[in-house]
Amino acid sequence: RGYDMETLTGDAAALLARAADPASWSAETAAPALRRGSMSGTDIDEAVDRYAALHPGTEFHAGDAPDDFAYRYSFVGDENVTLRSSSFPAAHWGRVPAMPDYVVAWWREGSGAVDVGAHEVRSNGSRPFLFPSGRSFSFRCEPGVQNLVHIDGGFLEETAAEVHDGRPRPLVFDHARPPGVEQTSLWRHAVGEASPVLRDVAASPLLRMQAGLLVARAT
Repeated sequence: RGYDMETLTGDAAALLARAADPASWSAETAAPALRRGSMSGTDIDEAVDRYAALHPGTEFHAGDAPDDFAYRYSFVGDENVTLRSSSFPAAHWGRVPAMPDYVVAWWREGSGAVDVGAHEVRSNGSRPFLFPSGRSFSFRCEPGVQNLVHIDGGFLEETAAEVHDGRPRPLVFDHARPPGVEQTSLWRHAVGEASPVLRDVAASPLLRMQAGLLVARAT
């Protein structure tokens, strides 16, 4: 079970115009419970600049663009959990600094590798995989379409503390270990149950919190 980020096209034009500029996202998302937006275009130099701006300190490079190059990056959710989709039809590579979120991703099209080198994880297809957490990492990807689930670091750590009866602390995942079939199925089921609520502008903060907890506990 997955989600279709193209539902974002029904948003108000003004909100989407602001969301198309990554520099405006942090200021925009402080007030409403629901956060959503997208950026898209057909210029590869613009795309490289915008993807590099997604996370401060990111290095982002791209290979030659096809004649019909068109990129799109979308997100929807709240301050705890966001569902994201990235379509980038050119080879790309670079380095991402330590992120404040824990991130799970999978491919709808294409393939790639994270933590290139000694701890490299190669991925293609629909099996979810983790980005390394708490430190920077390198990546190299073929042209493709990727879905991602970003979970706020503090939110996931507090959820884990409740489950394990301890105090919140950074979590250490073995990102190089592929999840089992049953684990993958349970996680996908949780994301599938939560995603309609996380996308729903009419959902109450309580329902959104419950949906976020469902994803966090499965993760």
